[in-house]
Order: sequence, then structure tokens, then C-alpha cells
Amino acid sequence: MNKKLTFTLLASALLLAACDPNPTQSDLVHNFVSPSGAPSLALYTLFEDDTNYQTKSNPQLVSAELLGNNFNYVIFDSINGLRAIQNNDANFKLYGLLTGGNYFLAGIDKEEGAIPSESDYIVSFGQGLIPDIVYDYLYPDAPVDAYVSATADAASVLKDGLYQGNEVDFVFIAEPSLTSAMNDTAANTYGRVSIVANIKEEVETKTGMPGMPQAGLFVRYEGFYEDHQEEIDEYLSFIDVNIDNAIDNPEVVRDYLNQYDQEAVRMKFGYNANVVYALQQNGQNRFGLVRASERDAIDINEFLTILGQPTVDPSLIL
Repeated sequence: MNKKLTFTLLASALLLAACDPNPTQSDLVHNFVSPSGAPSLALYTLFEDDTNYQTKSNPQLVSAELLGNNFNYVIFDSINGLRAIQNNDANFKLYGLLTGGNYFLAGIDKEEGAIPSESDYIVSFGQGLIPDIVYDYLYPDAPVDAYVSATADAASVLKDGLYQGNEVDFVFIAEPSLTSAMNDTAANTYGRVSIVANIKEEVETKTGMPGMPQAGLFVRYEGFYEDHQEEIDEYLSFIDVNIDNAIDNPEVVRDYLNQYDQEAVRMKFGYNANVVYALQQNGQNRFGLVRASERDAIDINEFLTILGQPTVDPSLIL
């Protein structure tokens, strides 16, 4: 966003603080909650801080925090987070997008480019959330047959090939869960899964927008951001640095996370250091992270209008 401080200013502030033997200590509490998976990569430097950063595997548990007082920052589905705030008069506003497209349509025993039909059995996640909205927009003639709660659950379905006794044809899923499922040599479907569509590319082609409004960072407004905007902007600029590293220098992220037990990293984030490097190297950005300089180009209400969805109150977007 335009209001964000640049990394240069942040570096200058840190240098000044280093020179001051008694820097001012803020009383602000910077605590976060997010889903596991791609959005958590923006906060990878908080891995050790279980007090101020928690992840939850079920996105609905994260969305509930927008109506509570436990966290000052909540990372959630941008559109449905805004709707929850608007419908419940909650004290949060959207600070900025973190991810703009890490969805894929995977097929079992399908060729690349295969298009789902009404006769196929299709499993997706996030009923009523961004995955559902985007899928319905792209494939209106092939409705989803069953929903699971999260992308990790979609990965389980993709590996098994069956859901509630039905043979599965397609699974709508996000990275890094997709790669984890495809690389599991013990899976029933190992070697039979293919990526039939990169959803970000499909959306870009159909809408002309450079991505979609996926996960967003929400900040508590009254009594927090409203009163401490400059300090919070400066603090949150670490997220922009993390995102730039994850896109441009994924080996930095890999090496940072490799300091820790990889099973602990996987349990908290849903992936390990090697998965980050594999999906982010050479500019792939399969996590779909959005740089600070690119966020304003993904206009949420323009996106909703194109998809035939109700718009949200623009005053809820900082």
C-alpha cells in the first residue's frame, strides 16, 4: 500500500535504535493469528514466537478472531474477512493483501488442460470463501460435489482418490498442500495426479487483473491502528521484507527455517524449509505472495464486480 514505509526507512530506524543505548520501548502488543499454509510464509521470522504468533489449521477458527479480542492482527480470506467485519461491525480493517493466487485444479488420471464437467466428482475447500467464489466463476457448469474445511484436507482427498465412497476426478487445492500431496510416494494416487489448471493464470486471463484478493492482513483499528499508525506501519514493514525474501531470495527463508526442527516447522506452518525453496526458487512464487508495491493493483471491489459478487464497504480497507 502507498502508506507503507520503505525498507530503507526501516533500516534507518533500526540503525538509529542500535545507536541509542536506551531506545524507547513500545507498549503495543503485536500478536498475530493466521491459517497454516501459504499466508504464514509472510511471517516466517516469527516461527519461534508462539506467544505472539499462532497458526490454526481450520480457517474458520481464524475468522472467529476477527470478532474477538485475542489478537491485534488476523490473517484471513480478504473478501470474507471484510464481509464478517461489515456484518458484525467488528473493530478491524484490511491492512493489505498477502497472497494473490496459489490455487490449482488437480486432476486424478487427467491430462493437463482437462476441464471438469457435471459428471465429474469434484472436491474443494473453503465453502463460501474465496476458493468457492473463484471456482464457481471459472467452472459454472461443473459444480463442486463435496467440501472439506481446509487445503490440508483437500490434500488428503487428493492422495486417497476417494471421498465418502466416491471416486474423485478433480480437487481444488492450494500450494503448498498440492506439492506435498503429489510428492507422497505412499499415496494411493501417486503418479496419477496432474495439475490441470493454474487458477491464478486462469483468473488473470479472464479478468485482466494481476491476481486475486486472497489472504489479507487485518489490523485492529480503534484503540490500536487509529492511534498508532506510524509505529504500526514501521513495525509491519518486516512483512514486506519477508515477502521480498521469499520471492527473490528463497534460500534466505530456507536457511532461516533450517535452524529449527523441521517437523516443528511443518506442524506450525504446514510445510518445511525444503518445500519453501522448491516452490519459490527461480521466481516461481508458487505460494502466490504479493509484494507491497503490487497490492493496490488488485482492487477487491473491482474483482467482486467482475465475478458478479456484492462489493464491500471501501472504508474497511486502509
